[in-house]
Amino acid sequence: MKKLALVFALLLIAASGCVPRGPSDADMATRVAQILTSYPTNTLNPAISPTLPAEVQASPEQPPTAAPPTVEPPTATLPPTETPLPSETPLPSLTPLPSITPTVTLTFTPSTVPTMVPGDPVGKLGPATSTDPMDSPDTWLWPLGASEFTDMQFKDGVMLVTALKDISGWRLESKKTLENFYMEMIARLEKCSGSDSYGIIYRVPQLQPADQGYLFGFTCDGRYYLKSWDGKVQPEGQMTTLIRPTTSSAIQPGERVFNRLGVMAIGSRMILYANGVLLTEINDSKYSKGYWGVFINQDYTPNMVLRVDQMSYWENPRP
Repeated sequence: MKKLALVFALLLIAASGCVPRGPSDADMATRVAQILTSYPTNTLNPAISPTLPAEVQASPEQPPTAAPPTVEPPTATLPPTETPLPSETPLPSLTPLPSITPTVTLTFTPSTVPTMVPGDPVGKLGPATSTDPMDSPDTWLWPLGASEFTDMQFKDGVMLVTALKDISGWRLESKKTLENFYMEMIARLEKCSGSDSYGIIYRVPQLQPADQGYLFGFTCDGRYYLKSWDGKVQPEGQMTTLIRPTTSSAIQPGERVFNRLGVMAIGSRMILYANGVLLTEINDSKYSKGYWGVFINQDYTPNMVLRVDQMSYWENPRP
């Protein structure tokens, strides 16, 4: 603004003729141009220049800073439609489903008749020729008391046979002999482990000495086997394994668990069952008939006890 006022004053002086003698018009124009060019350009007076907002003012050294993005106001949260449970309130527990009863009933009491399964010999053969409920030693003739290998007692309606040595020991019923038959025993071991075993001894040719016959047994860990014994072989007798110990899901393993052992002997055929389920069949003709009874064999458990609740036999069965 100052330079414009000065130029305007010079022009008035020249126009009024009061200007002392000086430069010509051309010189004056040149001077005015020099004055105009002697001032810096684009200079704003801070006092009167408009002030831009700080966030959009640009400095000469860098481009203007972009305005920050607009922040949307938070959306109001509606209250939940359901009231949450307090943290200390326990959730209701689920009711467990009832356990499924297996097809084969493996646990028995002295008065319980086991449930039959398809192919169960008991279901096909009808009433047994003879049954011993083990109420006393007199229904079938059993020897009581201790011997070198076992002890036998009857108590509370069951037969109890105790092992006295780590070797198979047996007790025989002494009333009659059997040739072709199906026989079952319901029994359990009170305490046992591993290969501790028990079972039926049958086709023993002589009652005294009872040194020959077949032994069909179950082990504590759920296996079955079949052996033949010939105590007349010198010097200490000979035990022959006809069926090696074999695991079967039809046998319930463990102590204080009842199983039904069943053997059908017809001529040289021997058909083995566990709880009414067919296990296997084998042929052997060494012994054709004889006495029968129970045996026990302890491998791990001292003074192991066999509990026998019932035995039955059917003569001349049809397989």
